[in-house]
Amino acid sequence: MRNSLLILVFLCLSSLPAFSQHETDNWFFGYHAGITFQNGWRQEIQGGQTNTREGTAVISDKTTGDLLFYTDGMTVWNNQHRIMVNGIGLKGGVSCTQSALIVPNPANPLQYYVFTAPDLTPGTGITALYYSIVSLELPGGKVMNKNTLLIDGVSEKLTGTMDCAGTGFWVVTHHKQRSEFYSFHITVSGIDTRPVVSTYSGEISDYTLGYMKISPSRTKLALASGTNGGYLSLFDFNAGTGMVKNCTVIYNNIGTNVYTYGLAFSPDNSKLYSTRKLSANTYQELVQYDISLQDAESIRNSVVKLYPYASNVAMQLAFGGSIFISGYENTPTTFFDVIGTPNKKGVACNYINQAFSLNNTFDSGLPNFMDYNFNQTYRSSDTIVVCPNGSVQLGRLPDREYTYSWTPTEGLDDPNISNPIASPTQTTEYQLKKTNGGGCDNYEIYTVKVNSVKAEIAPITPLCSRKSVKLSASGGDSYEWSPIDSLDNPKKATPVASPKVSTRYKVVITRGDCKDSAYVDVVVFKIAASKDTVICGGSSVQLSASGGDTYLWYPSIGLDNPLSATPIASPSVTTKYRVLVSNANCVDSAFVTVTVKPFTGADAGIDKTVCLGVSTELGAPPDTSNTYTWRPSINLDDVSKANPTVTPTSNGTTQYILTVASKNGCIAYDTILVTAGSITAKVSSDTTMCLGSSVQLIASGGSDYEWTPTTGLDNPNIPNPIATPSETTTYKVRVSSGSKCEDFASVTVTVNPFPTANAGIDLSSCRGERLQLGAPLEVGNTYSWQPPIGLDDPTKSNPIASPTVTTEYILTVTNSSGCSSKDTVLITVGNIKAIVSKDTAVCAGSSVQLSASGGTTYKWAPIDGLDNPNSATPLCTVSTKTKYKVVISSGFCVDSAYVTVDIAQLPIANAGPDQSPCKGDPTQLGVSPQDGNIYTWQPPTGLDNPTISNPIATPNETTQYILTVTNSTGCTSQDTVIVTMNPRNEYSFTLSPSVVTVIPGQQFQTVLNVPSGVPIWKVHLDYDDLIVKFGSIVQMSTGITVTSNEKNGKLSLDGTGENGAIMMNFYSFLPYTSDTNFVVKLNVDSASIEPCETVTSKGNTLELGMFCGRKIRTVSSTGKNYFITTKENGVNFGVGLPGNVRVELYDYTGTFKEIVMDGNMEAGEYSIDFDMPTGVYFCRINSGMYSDVRKVAVVQ
Repeated sequence: MRNSLLILVFLCLSSLPAFSQHETDNWFFGYHAGITFQNGWRQEIQGGQTNTREGTAVISDKTTGDLLFYTDGMTVWNNQHRIMVNGIGLKGGVSCTQSALIVPNPANPLQYYVFTAPDLTPGTGITALYYSIVSLELPGGKVMNKNTLLIDGVSEKLTGTMDCAGTGFWVVTHHKQRSEFYSFHITVSGIDTRPVVSTYSGEISDYTLGYMKISPSRTKLALASGTNGGYLSLFDFNAGTGMVKNCTVIYNNIGTNVYTYGLAFSPDNSKLYSTRKLSANTYQELVQYDISLQDAESIRNSVVKLYPYASNVAMQLAFGGSIFISGYENTPTTFFDVIGTPNKKGVACNYINQAFSLNNTFDSGLPNFMDYNFNQTYRSSDTIVVCPNGSVQLGRLPDREYTYSWTPTEGLDDPNISNPIASPTQTTEYQLKKTNGGGCDNYEIYTVKVNSVKAEIAPITPLCSRKSVKLSASGGDSYEWSPIDSLDNPKKATPVASPKVSTRYKVVITRGDCKDSAYVDVVVFKIAASKDTVICGGSSVQLSASGGDTYLWYPSIGLDNPLSATPIASPSVTTKYRVLVSNANCVDSAFVTVTVKPFTGADAGIDKTVCLGVSTELGAPPDTSNTYTWRPSINLDDVSKANPTVTPTSNGTTQYILTVASKNGCIAYDTILVTAGSITAKVSSDTTMCLGSSVQLIASGGSDYEWTPTTGLDNPNIPNPIATPSETTTYKVRVSSGSKCEDFASVTVTVNPFPTANAGIDLSSCRGERLQLGAPLEVGNTYSWQPPIGLDDPTKSNPIASPTVTTEYILTVTNSSGCSSKDTVLITVGNIKAIVSKDTAVCAGSSVQLSASGGTTYKWAPIDGLDNPNSATPLCTVSTKTKYKVVISSGFCVDSAYVTVDIAQLPIANAGPDQSPCKGDPTQLGVSPQDGNIYTWQPPTGLDNPTISNPIATPNETTQYILTVTNSTGCTSQDTVIVTMNPRNEYSFTLSPSVVTVIPGQQFQTVLNVPSGVPIWKVHLDYDDLIVKFGSIVQMSTGITVTSNEKNGKLSLDGTGENGAIMMNFYSFLPYTSDTNFVVKLNVDSASIEPCETVTSKGNTLELGMFCGRKIRTVSSTGKNYFITTKENGVNFGVGLPGNVRVELYDYTGTFKEIVMDGNMEAGEYSIDFDMPTGVYFCRINSGMYSDVRKVAVVQ
């Protein structure tokens, strides 16, 4: 945990005027340039009269923002841009850094002081600070008391601010050569001409140029040196005393040619901006420093270079908190640079080069304002965050000139120091009041947020075996769960746990540097059951299961209670029992096998009385797998038999003990009493029972028994049968021992009916409601209700019940015969709870069924859209979003609930416009898809994909497609589109005949055939214009008109008319290649046709016919002289003038072979290739007086 953190965040809550003051709304500067912010934004204004390179001063009405007057330090102009009376000749200058400063007169709201700094350009002769008084008491204003000397030997630096009391002002200047500040106090008493002098250790001796600025908070003063050395310093300023102290050198390049000039504080006083350059302009930049840091080194290291920029330019805070930067030094410009958000650090300050321009120009100066007008509250974007029980150090190192007071004081170790330790228990905003020696107060605010990190884990219900559950923690930014076993991801807020056994999970959450932890138990439902066991036949064993709420054993055979966790099992054979154990929604099972060893047990028989000398059989039939032993052996015929015979020889009673042992180790015992003597039948006394009940009759005194009547007896031949008569009955029993020894007795069983017990139906009531239970009284019965709490009389048949909690009452009704019946009734007490269906949405035009429960009557409102507002489940059909309320009641209980039915928007189904493509052409249907929609087209025939929004359709016949769109809410819409397939028609333009034989120098004809169905057309013929040239149109069919145009081997024909022909005449020329076939291409440029109609074209071929000189090819149509030269397999020759040319070929023996050419030829260059067998030949050419022969080698 972070125990302490030192963060310096301050908020100035000074009572300084902010943007509600309008004294700086108007700017006039440069060469007639002007800006106004009076309407809340920047606008250029005209009419300004300034004509200066550097500083000016302007004042506007602080309430309305109307211009009052302005000055360039030499002339004062009023709000009509006219020179004020006595408004010329002030002691400022055209090239003074901060030429003038206007300060209100605290004693007179219609007067202002105008302070002027000297223009120290060599030759001006002015070196002092002066002031004049401007009065606005008369229209147009007047300058009074002009050029009153305050102090000599000052620099061009001039700034001011409001004093600590807010009733006066400080005007501050600096000595030209010495490290001294001079602060003049202006109060209602006037100007105190005795300055407050502040000295410090400076390292330069020329402070002439460069700006000096007091921060908007009035606590800092920045000083720039515009001369050799580049000196930039920051001081503390006391607005109570006017003292300047604690020089901090921010930038120092003494001995170099670096200059600093322009200065500006950010409105929140946390940043300082400066411009600087090398004298040769090889290095120039705009920089930012973070002056909210505590020490000089940190401030220097915080420098951010924003933009290379000419140094000697001014910067000035403006309306809205931005900083305006003037143009270029000694170079008039119309452009302003702007720092848009100067409170921000680095490039976030939003520096914009050439952000806007004006019509008029300006140089390196801007108006000189007192910047307290621009003060802003500083609030850090960072909040100090501490962990619970943590602490943090506030504030900064102390300054001996200040006293400190913090509020609230809770959580601070010392509220009267600069940097106390804060340990708040909740998020707290601390305000620091700092008071300097002059009585000025400044405020800073520190917000300390206590990070309320608290680990929260949702509880987990018991988990079924082999199941998973999602854990859920909250309150942190990161999470760490343990143990990690059985977790899918221990580092997320909601891991999935799959424990095999009950597990306690711990989560450690972290937020920032703060941690907390919490636990959650995941109880895994797991059952346990008793182990398998072995019993002898006829015995029992107790089974057991645990881990659940309910139990079910099966098979139920041999179990006394299959719903018990611990039933008694008495199976007759080996049985495997399965128990289903449930706990809430979890169910598991286990098995227990009870192995039964075969064993019949011991049965000695019933006690018997026999007469002397009479024998009777004891025991039961034998089991051969058992051994039997009887004790004592007196009067027994065989003590090892299962059923020996006993013959008593004397009166008395003997007890015989039977021991039975099986081969598998089972042992059982039984006893029997045998009494010898006379037979006396004994029975139980007469008894009374209730109808439907049973009673056991008891007889004794003999060895054999016979009961009559047998009605209602389970066994009439045993001494103690169970009697269940339906009416009063007297039973007679014959008790005997042998055939001659017997006696009789009887017993009467009186049967009485049961009374009727009716506690009534189960009821629900609200607290305090009175309900009647039971039924009317039946005479002779007595009534008892338990518990009696809440009953007016628990002995009545129908008492009034007013229970305060849910109670089950038990009614016992007893009739005069003592027969009792019971009944129960459950009275549920409590406030009813209205339960309704969840908020829902329906598609427009559809219905939804609402549902409510929890009561006996229901009333819905509003009733609009409901089929039955008194039903628990009305059908709802709404057209707009509706919130329904249902009021349910049951007796005195009433509750209500709400359900909102919204209208789910139908999707937009757009199948697109009907289409009419040509047969075989694809066409796109629909529109672009919408996310979440499902698209289905029917029929799918002819579609590339019937499940997208915009399929491609290519049906073979006209088809209507139906588009169904289903959105994420299940709403559907449909649209249709008809795709009509149009048949295709083809029209063909052709040239005939398909092959034309041409002879160079002769004309030839070809025919253009125009098809029907194309009334307007344009075609062109492409051919080699060195071989063919268009002559004219010879003939056209009736109805055909055409215009022709030939250019560069292309003949264009624009025509009208159809189903006709056009015959054309062409000229032919000697080819320039060895080819003998030349193609004439026919192309259709355009044609007036209907959709689905196409136009094709087919040209023809020109075939070179046989002629003298057929082998000659033109090389050039320009001939200058005659010549003949050889080439491979031929010759090249030239014709200088048109005329007859004869070319002959001879073999090497001089035998004439052929005349290659004999006819007129144009002047030009030609080529011949000889198609002759391999050999040596001679070619002769004659033309006019030219004759020559050349040897030609032909190689095939």
